[in-house]
Amino acid sequence: KKATTPIRTGSELLNVTGIEEKKLPELIEKFGYSHLDIPVPSFRDMFTEQALAPFFVFQMLCVLLWMLDEYWYYSLFTLAMLVLFECTVVKQRQANLRKLMDMSPRTFGVMVYRDGTWLRVNSDEVVPGDLLNIGSGPNAVLCCDLLLLSGSCYVNEAMLTGESVPQLKESIKSLNSAELDAPIHFSTHRHHMLFAGTTVVQHITDKTCKPRVKDGCLALVLKTGFHTKKGLLVRTMLCSIDRVTANNTEAFGFIAVLLVFAVSASAYVLQQGLADESRSRYKLLLNCIMIITSVIPPELPMELSLAVNNSLIALAREGIFCTEPFRIPTAGKLDVCCFDKTGTLTSDNLVVLGIAGAVLDASGRIIRDLITDCASEAASLACEVMAGCHSLVRLESTELSGDPLELAAVRSLRQWMVTTDAAKSKRTGSDIRVFRRFGFSSELKRMSTVVQLKLAQSTRYLVLLKGAPEVVKPLLSRVPEGYDDCYRHQARQGYRVIALAQRTLNFSSSEPINSLSRDQAECEMNFCGFLVLGCPMKPQTSRTIDSLIAANHRLVVVSGDQALTACQVAVALKIATKPLLILSTKENGSPDKSTLEWVPVDDSAHIPFEPLNFSVTNSYDLCVNGDAAVRLHEDALLSKWVGKVCVFSRASPTDKQNIMTALKFNGSCALMCGDGTNDVGALKHADVGVALLCHPHPREMNFGSEMDEVPVVPQLGDASIASSFTYRYDNISCVESLIRQGRCTLVTTQQMFRILAVNCLITAYSLSVLFNDGVKFGDSQVTISGLLTAGIFFLISRSKPLQKLSEFRPHPNIFNAQVLLTVLGQFACNLTCLLKCVQLATHLLPPDHKPDVDGDFKPNVINTVVFYVFLTGQLGTFAINYNGHPFMESLRENRLLFRTLLISSISSFLLVCEVVPPFNEYLELTSIPDDETRWDILAMLVANWIGCWGCDRIVSWLFGPSKPSKSK
Repeated sequence: KKATTPIRTGSELLNVTGIEEKKLPELIEKFGYSHLDIPVPSFRDMFTEQALAPFFVFQMLCVLLWMLDEYWYYSLFTLAMLVLFECTVVKQRQANLRKLMDMSPRTFGVMVYRDGTWLRVNSDEVVPGDLLNIGSGPNAVLCCDLLLLSGSCYVNEAMLTGESVPQLKESIKSLNSAELDAPIHFSTHRHHMLFAGTTVVQHITDKTCKPRVKDGCLALVLKTGFHTKKGLLVRTMLCSIDRVTANNTEAFGFIAVLLVFAVSASAYVLQQGLADESRSRYKLLLNCIMIITSVIPPELPMELSLAVNNSLIALAREGIFCTEPFRIPTAGKLDVCCFDKTGTLTSDNLVVLGIAGAVLDASGRIIRDLITDCASEAASLACEVMAGCHSLVRLESTELSGDPLELAAVRSLRQWMVTTDAAKSKRTGSDIRVFRRFGFSSELKRMSTVVQLKLAQSTRYLVLLKGAPEVVKPLLSRVPEGYDDCYRHQARQGYRVIALAQRTLNFSSSEPINSLSRDQAECEMNFCGFLVLGCPMKPQTSRTIDSLIAANHRLVVVSGDQALTACQVAVALKIATKPLLILSTKENGSPDKSTLEWVPVDDSAHIPFEPLNFSVTNSYDLCVNGDAAVRLHEDALLSKWVGKVCVFSRASPTDKQNIMTALKFNGSCALMCGDGTNDVGALKHADVGVALLCHPHPREMNFGSEMDEVPVVPQLGDASIASSFTYRYDNISCVESLIRQGRCTLVTTQQMFRILAVNCLITAYSLSVLFNDGVKFGDSQVTISGLLTAGIFFLISRSKPLQKLSEFRPHPNIFNAQVLLTVLGQFACNLTCLLKCVQLATHLLPPDHKPDVDGDFKPNVINTVVFYVFLTGQLGTFAINYNGHPFMESLRENRLLFRTLLISSISSFLLVCEVVPPFNEYLELTSIPDDETRWDILAMLVANWIGCWGCDRIVSWLFGPSKPSKSK
């Protein structure tokens, strides 16, 4: 059901009158109830659903085929393993569904305007088109997505985005007439939208609204149920609790290649069998089908699921939660890592250093020295702007809450008492009262308020404005001389610089304020100074960045801050190692792309921009400003330059999204790490998006021992609509952990495919060419082989990554020269060994021996020798294809796997030497009567191991992972 209203203009929505009660049944039928109904199916129903899945049906077909060939023990073992795994998956899915069901809010009463009166109804009965009265408080959780029609409120959106700062939401009445006549969209009018699952912490009532509300805000229901932002997040989490796996597309492609060999082998058997009139057609058909199905081991989905699921648990232990598990191997392919600056690389705990530019010299030029005492007379106008132009909110506690920059600015005003909508100077006694707010916009890069300033002798109405220096500059009535030099001087030192301005309105009362548009308010401003703040680097940032640089990842700063500030951070972190050039537009504002130019950080020269001249990268690192990024995107040049830029400054949310798209278009595998709602688009469009949440440092939390149960499915507070990965804490150390685990998972799955490929090719040959010579395996033999395979694969899936990131990168996909050549080489070695050993064993058969192709299994020397080759070759394949360093622990460091392979290998050679005859008899192995032949076979088995190992080493040396180039 489409639980949303059609797109309409703001003017139309301001005139809605709610719905009629008589239309409610029809609307509920159309849109459904406003709740997240997550039923938990019974175990029987869910198991039936999984048992009817195509792959499980195929697995059961394989088991049936083995049963028809009288491999009862092996078939029952495989059947038990598959059913047990599916039962475990079903129980885990049920537990996860119950967790999600517990997250769904209980119904509660809401005030709805219907038929011209306010009614109290249950929250699940609201439908798109309803008018709601939204209050505030700790329990004021929203049940649907809404558009704010009147009033304003502060909303805690941490449940959805991880953003801990309360967000100011304003009604669409604050839009000008042109904006009201345009359609309302979720993407462009986010500051007027309220989302399900968020909490209204404070509201301001508009007493002039119609219909009138006594205490609260008037809002229009837009979306309900699973179509809300919260519903989208829950749907994503629902998808994440299904069976997890990796490399689905490549897995099917790899199986298709193996299938070619299997079909060829099956065709050979069919041709030979049809030529022999004495052959049973039933047995012949059964054998041909078994050959084809042998290339897809029944345990394949389980093995791939184990690898990814173990990674999910390992990440959860470190506080990293994932809603899209298929992206974990993608994290192992990363070559570009992009970071937001403020709150990600640098701390949110900003420090006010002072006010610059508030004083002019005798010639009217700005004095750029800092005024560190905000209580001084010279900084009085700037302090008025800082005290009255903010969006801070006072919650239950006495402390203000909100944007860290505004908090730092207000806390520096020791001579002012500041609240949400008022401020009072302790020194002069002047009062500021906020009547109107034009909230901060990432696109506009500024905010303003309309206030009343009460002095001892007079009352005035002012517009207070703060924003990016280059944005505020054209709004000034007069730009002081030295304006650019002043703020650039501070920005070059890595400081954040905010321009402050104000203007007196010719109003005698507050009545005209509500009709004042933003454009009318923010013009002819008077400059008051620059607020200068220090941004200390987070403690973990330098170590993580150094590790990523050492691992040859290309790092990019994608920031909304001023270019010089962002460049200084890039230099401090060694992301930029050469002199920096900044690409920006000229002051004339001409739309012609020739207005783009390169400017050094010290503004010592101006180099014309040439669209396809990349020679500047030889001597400089590059920074692209937001206005230039827009121009490059419009001219289809962004994808050509994005791989050569290390800093993007003044990047809006749309710019960040375009940067991620351009990187992917170039073939880069890109990560984006950010902490705020401004990064949502970029996080979604990146190959791997990591959203930082604001929680205590990891050392303050305890996840328990390694054996403790860790929830793989994140809670709503730990998941985010912003990205597929969320980190519970506020530093970037998670990026290193995620890449390590991603590489480990990627390499593990590739190793599994290599091992499966070699084993399946040997099996296909054994079931085809050797089968025509009467060679078969006993039931106990294939059961032991199956047990070993399942157990060793399980141990491989539990391999741990190395703590240090390697400068080498794993192959990003299965189809590469290393995998294909090593598989073919090892298959050739195993095949040579097999044929040679069969040749040695053939001389030990009686002269009158005649193979019984269609008969039951009967132990003989050839069957025994083939099993020896198959078993030792299988163990050798596991040991040789386990490539630990440089991405995961080595075979010796993976102690349980090493001991299992060592004990199994020793046992297999003891079988060949017939040290424990009862064990040979149990496995239906006959004695090799000739000691010389036995030693020859032993020598061939050892030579096979050496040959396979040498082949793998040579191929790895020629085609293995290599150091990536520094530039993409």
